[in-house]
Amino acid sequence: MFCPECGAEFRDGFARCSDCDVPLVSVLPPEEMDATLSSEEATVFVTRDMVEAETVKELLEASGIEVYISGESSPLPGVPAEVRLIVSQDRVELAHEILEETRAEVEAQAESEDSDNVVPFPLSENEESQ
Repeated sequence: MFCPECGAEFRDGFARCSDCDVPLVSVLPPEEMDATLSSEEATVFVTRDMVEAETVKELLEASGIEVYISGESSPLPGVPAEVRLIVSQDRVELAHEILEETRAEVEAQAESEDSDNVVPFPLSENEESQ
């Protein structure tokens, strides 16, 4: 839970910010999330799918990049919330390179799978004899 005024994070069970005396929210708006990051941290990936966030987190961690997730799945069914993957500033470039390489590999694989599944249009009898 977060205070929408000061950005402070609270454990579950708290309903109001002890400093600002305002109701807490489950996820900060994106611009407020970035404001709470230190100058040594940066967001490298944003999604509304927690499974996708966990998958990308595992990919980056397998490359030796420490990652933490900010945000959470929405408490309301069918209403997505924003989830961000955050890394230290000195690992941002490497994280982006890994994500771009992975995206290119996935796209290339999808293209090759599509071309493997293409059934050639049957030639007419006239075209076969030429």
